[in-house]
Amino acid sequence: MRRNADNAAISLLTCAVRDAGLASRLTGGIGAGTLNGVDAATDLAACKACYCLAARGAARAITRVYEAGLRPHGLRATQFSILAALALKGTTPVSELAELLVLERTTLSRSAVLLERNGWLKQGLSEDAREHPLELTPAGRGKLEEAFPAWQAAQDRVGRMLAEDSAENFAIRNGRSGVRKESREALAGTGDSGA
Repeated sequence: MRRNADNAAISLLTCAVRDAGLASRLTGGIGAGTLNGVDAATDLAACKACYCLAARGAARAITRVYEAGLRPHGLRATQFSILAALALKGTTPVSELAELLVLERTTLSRSAVLLERNGWLKQGLSEDAREHPLELTPAGRGKLEEAFPAWQAAQDRVGRMLAEDSAENFAIRNGRSGVRKESREALAGTGDSGA
């Protein structure tokens, strides 16, 4: 049942990107009487084709695919991404890592505490007391390698889901997932890290 809902959410986002009129299925049950206290002269019909709502639904559906695959390994999708980024980039200050992963600093800090408690990362050394670098531990590298096949399976599944739903409409298709170019290059180890 959840898989059908996930596929439907991704399909709706595809439709919203391709033709905003089709996205009205998102809020088909919302009528003028549902919105109490709204001026009747305000035409809110355009809200039925909200790209933001469609994108959030698709993002949650995609995240559920990764979460399901990584759960048996004791990881969440964000935690896997943190470990992978540290493996690719090396010891990195929290603020820089948060920017790289497009995460709120507090979200990254909460995840880092759990990863550190499990022995998968540790506080790195820094000459600047204002920096709080994170470093992948050998156990963290092992956990990342253990979970990688599950991540790859989720990646492949999402790729198929997107391809089935006219993924060419998504910027994610060619690696442009909204993550800034510098972030992608830093993860790939090809860009200027600002150092």
